[in-house]
Amino acid sequence: MNRPKGYALVLGAGASYGGKFKTDLTPPLDTGAFQLIEKLCRRKNGSNTVSGLKPRWNTFLRDSKKAEVSKTRILEARIEEIATLLEARSSIPGLKKKSGRPPKYSEALASLKVLICSLLAHTNGTSVCELHRELITWMEPKAVVTFNYDLVVDATLANLGRLSWGNKLYAGSSKAFQIEGGGRLDKKSLRASRLKDSIDLFKLHGSINWHRLNANSFSLQLGKNRSILDENRLQADYKHYPADPELILPVAAKTEIGDDAFGSIWKGALNRLAEAKGWIVWGYSFPVTDTNALVLFQTALKRRKEPKKIIVINPDYQVVGRLRRLLNVSENSINYYPHIERYLFRYSRLTVGAQ
Repeated sequence: MNRPKGYALVLGAGASYGGKFKTDLTPPLDTGAFQLIEKLCRRKNGSNTVSGLKPRWNTFLRDSKKAEVSKTRILEARIEEIATLLEARSSIPGLKKKSGRPPKYSEALASLKVLICSLLAHTNGTSVCELHRELITWMEPKAVVTFNYDLVVDATLANLGRLSWGNKLYAGSSKAFQIEGGGRLDKKSLRASRLKDSIDLFKLHGSINWHRLNANSFSLQLGKNRSILDENRLQADYKHYPADPELILPVAAKTEIGDDAFGSIWKGALNRLAEAKGWIVWGYSFPVTDTNALVLFQTALKRRKEPKKIIVINPDYQVVGRLRRLLNVSENSINYYPHIERYLFRYSRLTVGAQ
């Protein structure tokens, strides 16, 4: 096979979970995230691994208890289950368990978002990944579309000098990026430093370094010690995530997508997916509950007359059948690899560590 130039790269949680970092910790999947937090918080005090995570875990547990969701229930559930439960109860008053003071569902959802940011910041969710780097270098993607909140692909693109900071669809802001602690990246400085060969990144569910400025834009927080002239890379040890992060939690009714800012990001991703010759889908499982994403992929396929080749990289082979059924694509249009190492090894991009 020739180099898949002109393909779009689609990333799900499995891509970060299966990444290769300097330490053994990897950003968790939706499943088991709460159990991992509990495990990390039981480590000895003073450990760099858990600094800042435990108080945010305790805040979430306190807010969840007020919202009538117990710690036992949380530890047995996925993030999607808890987020959907809280959203449903906040949206439908009749689902409240008992009378009296209204449970604080919105506070629990807000503290869950902050908790996710803290967890990812402590599990290499802000680090450069060697496998992402090799894949991006090999395929030269037309664009990267990710459902992940973490900064793994951001940091990797920035490390390669390929992150399109100046594209307003990266952070949803058409004016300027506010920098925590003062300063800003305005249009003039962004244009001057933007690289011609940058790769556009569409973060469909938000990011752990975004916070909302107003109804139609987000800002990009880079940390207190960052230089305005240093916008072409990210610190691997990024810790300064917003107090009010802009994330679309994994729930069925993604009402936030409808606003102008997120709507523009999704439209931009749709256009690039439609234009691409094919897709490499790494770690995204096409969940049947993610109806917005399914419509996105279905529409992108319909807009291009020529059939697309789709490369699926996922340890779960059932994803292939789900993709065929939900997107109505033929079996011979899909190439399957269980691990990213196997794919890179197949095309001589990786010589050791293939699974």
